[in-house]
Amino acid sequence: MESQFSEIITTVGLNFLKKIGVHQSVVFSSVLVFSSLTNYSIDFNTPLPPDLIDGSPAFKMSEVMEQLEELTSSLEKENVTSPIWRYPFSVNQLKQFHLSESNSKPMRFISMNKKQNWQISCDQEENKWTEDDIFRVLGIPMCEKSMSFVMFMPKHHEPLRKSLKKLDTSRFKTLVQELAPGYVHFKIPVFKISSNIPTSRILGLRRPFHHRLKFRLTSQNVRSIDDCKVTTRSPRGMIKKPCETIPFHFDANRPFLFAIMNGATPLTMGVFSGNEN
Repeated sequence: MESQFSEIITTVGLNFLKKIGVHQSVVFSSVLVFSSLTNYSIDFNTPLPPDLIDGSPAFKMSEVMEQLEELTSSLEKENVTSPIWRYPFSVNQLKQFHLSESNSKPMRFISMNKKQNWQISCDQEENKWTEDDIFRVLGIPMCEKSMSFVMFMPKHHEPLRKSLKKLDTSRFKTLVQELAPGYVHFKIPVFKISSNIPTSRILGLRRPFHHRLKFRLTSQNVRSIDDCKVTTRSPRGMIKKPCETIPFHFDANRPFLFAIMNGATPLTMGVFSGNEN
């Protein structure tokens, strides 16, 4: 049921995002959105919005409600609105973020120095990446065990709105599962988003309610890796890996989709279009 539950949350999150659109930056908790809608469904004795669960595996409401309650209560203990990194980002630089093909603006980007990046990517096998014909995907470990910040960048400079139409639950799940360690040279922007989403209006529900969430991405990392309560891999000495000389480049200088993942479950999802709100 756990795998099925992750698929349901992913489906709800992707469908909700497609209903909102990607013309501006937005962030939301896919778990809390689904929890609110299940409560609404029970209160008004109405089915869940069909376009929100379209593509999800069949499920029993009672079983889902039980898992939702457990996950919702645990969210209070998790950091799902501002990632605290397991390792430091020691490089800061000003770069252009491309809002569109003809418009860009300067933003501060963070990354790791090459030596540190190689050690974390190849020795400790924690920075991860993958790609398919539509997306390049980056996974960076957060302090919390089993949690990571995952970014989906459209390939071939395709607009995010077009790529998002091709991102269903199956593709999302496959890309997350295929994230693998390797020397990935990444640069990601520092940004903040504050969203107030009129959920009921977007989904055509009778009772008005909104979903509010604030999100910040900074260079903040833990003071000590011991605070993360994770076991790091020991260096492999003189063993050489292909990733040492063939870095995978991930430059998040265009609109992208992001998620805070707990294993295979997206706790927070959003889009950064370049505009902060």
